[in-house]
Order: sequence, then C-alpha cells, then structure tokens
Amino acid sequence: MRSAAKPCRIMMENSRTYVEIHTAYIRENVIHLKQNLSPKTKFMAVVKGNAYGHGIEPCVHAIDDLCDWYATATMQEAIRVRAVSREKPILVFGYVTDEEIKQAAAYAITLSAVSTAFLQHISAVCVQQRLQVAVHLKLDTGFHRLGISCCENNSECIEELLPLYALPNIHITGIYSHLVFAGSVQEQEQAFTQLQYQRFKNCIAALRKLGVDPGICHICNSKAAVHHPQLHMDMVRVGAYMFGLASAQEQELIPLKEALLWKARVVLLREIKAGEGVGYGHDFIAEKPTRIAVLAAGFADGYRRCIAQSPQSYVLLHGKRAPLVGKVCMDMLMVDVTNIQGLHTGEYAVLCGQADRDAVSSYLLGKIIQGTAGEITVGITERVNRHIL
Repeated sequence: MRSAAKPCRIMMENSRTYVEIHTAYIRENVIHLKQNLSPKTKFMAVVKGNAYGHGIEPCVHAIDDLCDWYATATMQEAIRVRAVSREKPILVFGYVTDEEIKQAAAYAITLSAVSTAFLQHISAVCVQQRLQVAVHLKLDTGFHRLGISCCENNSECIEELLPLYALPNIHITGIYSHLVFAGSVQEQEQAFTQLQYQRFKNCIAALRKLGVDPGICHICNSKAAVHHPQLHMDMVRVGAYMFGLASAQEQELIPLKEALLWKARVVLLREIKAGEGVGYGHDFIAEKPTRIAVLAAGFADGYRRCIAQSPQSYVLLHGKRAPLVGKVCMDMLMVDVTNIQGLHTGEYAVLCGQADRDAVSSYLLGKIIQGTAGEITVGITERVNRHIL
C-alpha cells in the first residue's frame, strides 16, 4: 500500500484504469460446461467480439485443448484464431466479402450460408478462383435475422436446400439455427423454443430421408446448452458463459466465474458540503457533508453514462459498495465514499467483476443499461490496459 497522499493531490503513476483477464477462470468455466454434455456432443467456443472483450489470443491459448470448434462473427477474427489454433475448425457466422472467401479457402475456415443467393455467390467465386470452401447452412426457424427460411412449409424448404448440395466447389459440412428464447422460463417462450427445434429437426430428417448427410447439426447457444440439454444435438455453441457472463440464478445451475476484472484508480478525494452539487448539471446534490472519490475511468473507456442514473449502480472500494454520484464523464466518474474509512488516492476501485467476497457483476451492469453482460465487457475500449493472468 502506498503512503497516504495529501488531499486533492492527483496521482499520475501507473495505470489509470485496467482490466485483468483471468484465463484460468475461462478454462475452469469450459470444463464445468463440458461436464453437462454427452461424450458425443462437440464444444464450439464462440470468441466473436474479441472473445467478448477478453482477447481472442489469450482465450484460445487457454482453451485450445478443451474445445472442438471455434466460431467468430468476422473473417478477421477467424484469422486471429487460426494464428493460435492451427488445427481446430473455425466457423464464421456472418457475411464475408469476395476477398474473404479466398481467405476462407487459404486458412481452412468454414463459412455460413446465410441465404440461398449468398451460397450461390460463394460457389461462383470459388469456381472462378478455383477454390474449395466448407460451409454450414444457416436455417431461419423463427429468429428472422439470417438464414434460409424453414418456418412455414417444410417441403418448400427442402426444395430450396437440395440444389445447394450440388453447388460446385462447395462442401456443406454442417447445418445450424439460432434460438430466440434460449433461457426463458416463460411457458409461451419455451413453447416457441420447442417449435424452433422441431422445425430444425424436421428439415434435418427430411434431408436424411432423401439420402443427404447434413453434417454437424447444432442449435444451442450458451443459455440453451445449460437450460435445454435435450437440444444439444451434435454440438453446442458457447460464448458468454465461457467468460462467466451469467446471472446469479444461472450460476446456481452451473458454477461459473467472471473472468474479467475492471479497475480504476482513485485520483482525487474531495469533501463537499451539504447543498453542493457534483458534475455536469449538478445531477447530484449532497444532502449532508459528503466525501467524493474521483475515479480515472469514463465513457471513453466504455463505462456507460446511463449506469450512473440507476440507484443500483456502485463500485467496490475496500470491499464496500460506493454508489455513483453525478454524471459519468468522458474520462472520469465520481462515487460517494463517505462511509469508507482509510481510503487514499492511488488505490483502485472495482468497476466490474469479482473482488473478494463481493462483486460488481457484468450481468447487473447489463441489466442497468437494458442490455446484456456481454455488452459491458465488449464495450471496454482499447485505451483500457489489459493484463492477462
């Protein structure tokens, strides 16, 4: 511990804000998740969004011996995975350019057929360039984002799918879909999950009846892999849960640890009088003499402004909760530390993650912003230093 700093002295040494990435926790989470799978079910590690903000390279290094497949959203991410994992198959979920089709062939990366026209285009590019590319068909079973529709008429869907297996220079090695309400406990939403699954199964069964091998079949994401083991099929796609991005209730079903810990330095401590305000617009007015800590992180670092508007928001200092006050600024935020004794500038507050016996869960922050835990970790910007542990 540094010696006590003088009041209002700004400490400029070391990191202003940083995250710790605990790769051992990622590995432990994967091991726990795999224990829920049958020996025949493959594990696809979804590392899109720079591994949900945790870093593709350290994540792949940590779990390469545990997973069977990887998945990314973009070709650039897939190539980063390939630089670390030389042998494991990789699936790109999203759209790719003509140049990226060439890269898929060069790096042995599997593409997604997100529509009939798109797969026909991939085939045409491959024929022109004398390339061979592996593909997984994406079926739309009700999400209505990407995929070949199989929602209304199964026979029409099969009529659309069958010619795709004859396209030149294309090897269809799998088929998948995406669930709308994967972790819901509401009866109507669970019924829709079963409807999606049945639509998917019907298409697969029809293909097999016609002598077509659909390859690897997969529909489960993180939530479905835990909540719906009956839907596991040949492979599950797990992203958020690998990093412990789950609610407390979900962590009762399976032990997961948050792998990311975000901290910010206390750069100034200030006493304000009753009736004085803090920050832009004086959104916070002190009702009594209050001690304020200024932390060196703001919305330019990825700490969302709307978090401070919630009465649920807090950071941890000395293991105690310090509520946010005033507006989150571009580079700083302020918290009430009146009830925290012995605090000095140069110490670090926990903005997100597990610390000792308490936590600021990414799931809570995700709820505050009316989003997800993944939005919090993915949103931490590049100017925040990363320490890989």
